[in-house]
Amino acid sequence: MEQDMADDYAELERLRSYGEKVLRRLRDRPADVPAHIRVAREETERIAAELVERSKERQSFGFVGDFNAGKSRLLARVLRMPELLKVSGAPTTGNVTAVRVLPVPYGEAPRVTAAWIGFLSLDAVAECAAFVMAKLEAVVRECRLPYPISGLRNYNPINDGWERLEEFARPLWRDPHANAEVRAHVYELLKLRDAVARGSRLLPASDPGPQHAVDPALPERAVEIGGSRDIPADFPERRFVAPLPADADLTAETLREVFPLVRRVTYQVEMPERLWDLSAVRDPRGIELCDHPGLNTLGGARDEFLSRRELRRITSIAVVVNARQAETVGPARLRGLLEGGRRSRELLRDSLLVVGNHFDVIEPIPVGSPVALAALRERSEELASLLRAAGELSGGHPERTVLTCAVFHQNPETRERAERWRPVAAALHAHAAGDADAPEHGIARALAAYADDGGIESLRRRIAAHLGEHGVRILVGECRALRRDLRDRLERLHRLETGGSSADRDEERLAHVVRELTRASSAMREQIMRLGDPAVLTLPDGRPLLDHVRHAAINDVYLWEQWAKTLRRSVNGTIGPRAAGGFRFPGITDDDPDDDADDTTDGLREPYLNGLAEVHQEAFKLLAEAVDRWVAECEEAVRAARELLEDPRTRGLLEDRLALLDPRDGGARRLLLLGYLTNPRQWVPGALRESIEAAGGGDLIPDEHHFPLAAGHALPWHPAFGRHAEAQEQTAARRHQSRLFQLRRDLANAMTYTVQSRVARVLSDLHGRLAAAVDHLDRKVPTPGDLGRIRAPRPDAGAVSDGYGDLLDEDEHMNTGGGRHGTSFGIGGPGF
Repeated sequence: MEQDMADDYAELERLRSYGEKVLRRLRDRPADVPAHIRVAREETERIAAELVERSKERQSFGFVGDFNAGKSRLLARVLRMPELLKVSGAPTTGNVTAVRVLPVPYGEAPRVTAAWIGFLSLDAVAECAAFVMAKLEAVVRECRLPYPISGLRNYNPINDGWERLEEFARPLWRDPHANAEVRAHVYELLKLRDAVARGSRLLPASDPGPQHAVDPALPERAVEIGGSRDIPADFPERRFVAPLPADADLTAETLREVFPLVRRVTYQVEMPERLWDLSAVRDPRGIELCDHPGLNTLGGARDEFLSRRELRRITSIAVVVNARQAETVGPARLRGLLEGGRRSRELLRDSLLVVGNHFDVIEPIPVGSPVALAALRERSEELASLLRAAGELSGGHPERTVLTCAVFHQNPETRERAERWRPVAAALHAHAAGDADAPEHGIARALAAYADDGGIESLRRRIAAHLGEHGVRILVGECRALRRDLRDRLERLHRLETGGSSADRDEERLAHVVRELTRASSAMREQIMRLGDPAVLTLPDGRPLLDHVRHAAINDVYLWEQWAKTLRRSVNGTIGPRAAGGFRFPGITDDDPDDDADDTTDGLREPYLNGLAEVHQEAFKLLAEAVDRWVAECEEAVRAARELLEDPRTRGLLEDRLALLDPRDGGARRLLLLGYLTNPRQWVPGALRESIEAAGGGDLIPDEHHFPLAAGHALPWHPAFGRHAEAQEQTAARRHQSRLFQLRRDLANAMTYTVQSRVARVLSDLHGRLAAAVDHLDRKVPTPGDLGRIRAPRPDAGAVSDGYGDLLDEDEHMNTGGGRHGTSFGIGGPGF
């Protein structure tokens, strides 16, 4: 293991050195070149710079989740620095906050030694505006609101000016009944308008750009949310402000003015080794912990955009859930975003932790003998919900969960309650004593660690161990992918600078087909990126797939006859217990149809499990239709390349050239793979079937753990409730018919979550398979450099001499010498 890590760090150093060598060579080349060569050089330089940057990065661990999950307080507790990050009952984190933890040999306490502020580039700000605009349009469209949204389609205020948005927005401030979510999104855009007017000169030319050193006390005062989301009573008109100079001093006042442009806040913390042992990471530069803005907040679309953007560089992740409200879709969506489009997807999945925070709200379960995990689920609805969510998030491994409480040491009652979990941990260990791999052991260790100190020390150890095991390997995988892209750009540039132009029509035809194949690969990548967010997948009639699943669950649960039967016993809004007998009219022998209304959860279990199976089956039927529509869009996107390959003359020319390029099989395998690239319908359905099987199959066979209520419990209107006078007042309140409506809603939400999570898992898996497959196919698209190597180049009179041959040779040597973590991909068709 240690030798593998040493090899990984050595490879990162080689990749960094190679990227720097390419940059030096490009910057030494003659500047007086044609425009198309200059553009190719700029693109090559961009990728080389990204390779250098990524190879220098620290291993990073991101904390993501809903705004009420307690991420900031938990991270501060892990760092033993409770005042470092702002915490509150309302959303407080408005930017990604990164803490660089630098291990030092001595010291009594951790201390902040430096801080930096980083800004988005103008291109990234435009992407942010587009993201918020898309959210705004989605709300208007899905809720069928009467707003003139058509004028904002294909419009970006950063590029197209703010007048159109302001015209749309002003009536919202004159209408006291305007939709709150629409106004919140519009206000986000208007704040972005004012920030760009003030701080545009601070923005870097490209991401991530330089970071500005600031006083460590400044970020806390200047970049927390505070009241920045309070929508003003009057429409915020544009006002003239002088732009800040590019070298402006960043004060608390200026940072508040340009708050929406901030990409991240970074602290550097020196951590004494005795307080946190980071030796497993084996990087003297330490690690980086990232606190991401909370999801699912009103007016937080920009925060979600930042989280999505910064997750591209995270090497490990902790999905933090509120133990009492674990089954929300936000963390699952971020997990998919973390994996989507990454070559190191499998490693990322293994490095994911689920943190059940606020575990102190879960009531300890008394046990007296060895107990199975399934039995605990039945005895605690809240614990079952947490473990169900943890299983979905971790890909079926709830034992990878850490249980925490960030205020453990502040409350003696919390510590006393935590001690009552130790017998539960011992009972789980005892039950699974003969099976070392049983999930009971993982949950038992988490419970014991929680009883020790609220799970904080266990979380510290898990962070260090996960980064040590997975972090550097993920960085190496990402850098290898960048190096492959860099080689492709170098080959293209080599061809441009040495081969010149040709009047040969056959060569022009070949160059054209290569361009179209490259466009087809890019088009497939863009289509696959859409699958990273399940919410964008639509049915043939245009309806969002996940919305249909939600409505199917609601329609099923809300139509159960149990609700009507129980409501018939409601008097003045209070549901009474079932009648225990009484007078019957002569000749009437049938029971009252309301007598079988449900007084316990047993009566709800069967319709719930049956409905869950039906909704799941319907969802997967519609999933196939939605993916079929997506494939049709892919087919249209690659149509031009497919038509070229079907043209006999073009195909013949390509076959001849590929036969020279791949003499071992006469180019047959490469040509077959190019056919797959231009005919996604031949292999995508097979990849979908594999993803469905990997997620557990298209048919859901519900068992007891899918039922979200504790089995066999009495409902509030059971006759056993309220027998004692002192309990009657409380029981009457619990019997109000609103509790029945709440129960109905909760069951519909649980069914929706279960089915949507299964669909999201399939799409996340499919996204990874397709991204890996297209990466494989893309490497088979011949480049101008490939075609140029198999014929003598014919340089123009003024062509620039060759300056990249040695770099390409060095890259080839690195490629054949490495590959310990290489991955092969199968698509399900011949030749893969």
